[in-house]
Amino acid sequence: LDFSPGSVFQEEVLRRFGKSVHHPSSSPFRLTESSVSFALTSCLGGSPASFHMQFLSDRHCCFSVLCKQVGFHVYSLRRFIGSSFDVYFHLWSNGSAHWEREKRLWELEQEKEWSLLIPSTRMLNSKLDPLLSLVLHLLFPCNGSLARSMANFQCNPQPYLPAGAHVEHGWQRPAQSRIALGGEPPRRHEDYAIVVMEPPPPEDAAMDSLRDVVDFLEHDYPVRVQSFFRNPLGLGLLQFQLATQCQILLDSSPIQFDANITIRVVKHDEATNLQACPYTRICRLMVLCFPLDYQTLDFYKAAVAPFCRLLAWHESPNKTKSFLDCLVLVPERVPHSFVVSQGSILGGSGCSWSAPVYIIGGHFPDGFPQEEDPVPADG
Repeated sequence: LDFSPGSVFQEEVLRRFGKSVHHPSSSPFRLTESSVSFALTSCLGGSPASFHMQFLSDRHCCFSVLCKQVGFHVYSLRRFIGSSFDVYFHLWSNGSAHWEREKRLWELEQEKEWSLLIPSTRMLNSKLDPLLSLVLHLLFPCNGSLARSMANFQCNPQPYLPAGAHVEHGWQRPAQSRIALGGEPPRRHEDYAIVVMEPPPPEDAAMDSLRDVVDFLEHDYPVRVQSFFRNPLGLGLLQFQLATQCQILLDSSPIQFDANITIRVVKHDEATNLQACPYTRICRLMVLCFPLDYQTLDFYKAAVAPFCRLLAWHESPNKTKSFLDCLVLVPERVPHSFVVSQGSILGGSGCSWSAPVYIIGGHFPDGFPQEEDPVPADG
């Protein structure tokens, strides 16, 4: 290639604007899985390929070592500062500065909420190969007994992925996020239901089994299925022509499908992911310095959704403080502050504002009213 035209153009840009054509790079080498593996070899030894380097996000990678002892020793280094690169080691791949404190608080919160069940296979994890055990903690969500007890239901996402898509692993995502919604939603899907097959079919035969079930129901019952889809809560999600047709199958369940197979039709919102969730207290919150442009009912609902249901927002001319009446799951979930973040898809730029939160009063939810008095004999 002839680079002389480019050199002439580069000199012209430098002469006119005093700038280079490309963005200057602060890194002496391009950060790839291969180059980072060689960088680790230069400071930790070993073989670059044996680190099994995996890119996570900008300047963040995860890797594996031989055993836990080696992993903790690498972590104890905290960082390595060389002439051409710096490396910071974390046990969790998100690199959060306060991950240890956050993890302890999260574990305490989960211990209060869940009853820990110890399955008979618990000792299997203690016999794992050290390399595999460390890779699990570095690359994948933890599969210990606590994680298993927190699962809502077993779910294989593969059948629901768009063509060519895949699930990304390696992110240390929280176990769950709560959304406390208020009021009763309008019942707009009474013509939908979940169909469950017992025992369930093999994964590769699930769609064919769902078609067979639809044909069976339409043949043996006065119903018409408008559409059907696979669903992790059962064999599939069915949409009937009328809500009354759906009710016929709800009343008829369980239904004998074959000599050894039964099917059940359950309401779309009463499947295996339905759990009881008591709210324990009504609290009044005082929020200071909430961003003015976000002081609307919808934004306040979104702000408190992870821990409570918003009952009322007492709007006043004083925009410095806001008072919110909330139905709280447990007061321990109410944070000491909100962090309101605003992001843009243009370059991922964003900003955030913090707003202190205080509990200034509360009481237990009202009890049920007394039963009606018996009707007197004289009316």
